[in-house]
Amino acid sequence: MADSVQAVIVDKDLKKFLLIKRKGYHDKKFLWRLVKGRKNPSESDEEALKREIKEETGIKDFEVRSKVFEYSFVAPSNDKVNVRTYLIVADMKQKLMKEDQEENITGYKWVSADNAIKMLHFNEEKFAVEKAKEVLSV
Repeated sequence: MADSVQAVIVDKDLKKFLLIKRKGYHDKKFLWRLVKGRKNPSESDEEALKREIKEETGIKDFEVRSKVFEYSFVAPSNDKVNVRTYLIVADMKQKLMKEDQEENITGYKWVSADNAIKMLHFNEEKFAVEKAKEVLSV
C-alpha cells in the first residue's frame, strides 16, 4: 500500500485552475492531469505537497487550504494507492517550469473549473475539482 497526495491548484483570485499535461507511466498517452505524487516515508502530507508541486510545476509560494477529497485505486503494479487531495491557492503569475522530461510533463494550462473538469481524463480528478469548487463556493 502507498500513500499519495494530489493538488487542486487554484489562482489567488479563485477563478483559474492549473492543469499539467503529462505522459502516462503505463499507457504513454499525454493527458491533462492534476499534480500528484507518492509520499516519501515519514513525510507529512504538507511536506509531500510542497515537494511535488515544486517538482512538477516550479511553484514555490502557495497556501494549503484544506483536504477536499480522498480516494484509492489499484496501480498496474497491483499496489493499492491511497490519495488525499488538497486545495492549494497560488499566484498564477509565478513562473512555471518548462517541460520536464523526468516527470513526463509537456505543458501547463490555467483554466476555469468547468474547463478543467472537461479536460481532465480521470473521474477522480474531475470530482476533486468539483469538491474544490464547493469549498470555494464558485
